Amino acid sequence: MADSRVTAATSTIASPMEVSGAAFMLHPETFEASGAAGYGHPFEGYFAGRAGTLGDKSTDEVTDLFYSFPREVVQLFWEPGKAVLGVEGGTAQYQQQIAAWGAKHLAGVAGLDRFAALGEKIIAAAPTTGLPVFAGWAAQPRVSDPAGHAMQVLMVIRELRGSIHINGLKAAGISPKEAHLLNNPGDCPNRPPAGTDYAGLFGFAEPWPDVTPLKGVREEVEEKTNNQMAEIIGAALTADEADEFASINQAIYAKITG
Repeated sequence: MADSRVTAATSTIASPMEVSGAAFMLHPETFEASGAAGYGHPFEGYFAGRAGTLGDKSTDEVTDLFYSFPREVVQLFWEPGKAVLGVEGGTAQYQQQIAAWGAKHLAGVAGLDRFAALGEKIIAAAPTTGLPVFAGWAAQPRVSDPAGHAMQVLMVIRELRGSIHINGLKAAGISPKEAHLLNNPGDCPNRPPAGTDYAGLFGFAEPWPDVTPLKGVREEVEEKTNNQMAEIIGAALTADEADEFASINQAIYAKITG
């Protein structure tokens, strides 16, 4: 069992990190960069960049591993997206976009080099078995620029927690549509609020199921996710380092959303 301080720090990291990553993914500059790279739709660049780390997977495989979109949405953007630069080229393009966006939007945040160093320790301590999306992201090269490196590290750890959480949702029998309706996505720029609007962003539509009976189950999944993340972070960092990482993560979040 992880140290109680590490568990508390892990809990405070989760939402700000998720929002910071989503802010990059949905930012107009990210969409513009994808268009400039040759993608006909921003989500083509998103799928090519995020799923490209998996290799040339089928639509069904990406749908299952992402657990976030209806199959028809994946097919609409993944197949044409990977045709633009290929899976390796799409991955490299997206990593460059992350680094460039971080260099611009995290400028002035104190401790970014320390955040990146601590984050790399977490990434190195994390298991990859059963977490293919995280494993693919963790294997990508990172830039030397502190702000770009920090943003890349943030995105990799975001994928780690997301992969663990998805495994928990699957084990609990919560469908992707139900998971999105149950999620409280936080105050993220350019992202709809919780509920059907949020689920609609991912391509889900009516009929909307009643997810009230699943709220307790979802809370259990969230607790298990946090505990698993705390074990990983506790294996990599001391309690003081976990608090430091959480503090810088909060400063990154404040800079991005402020």
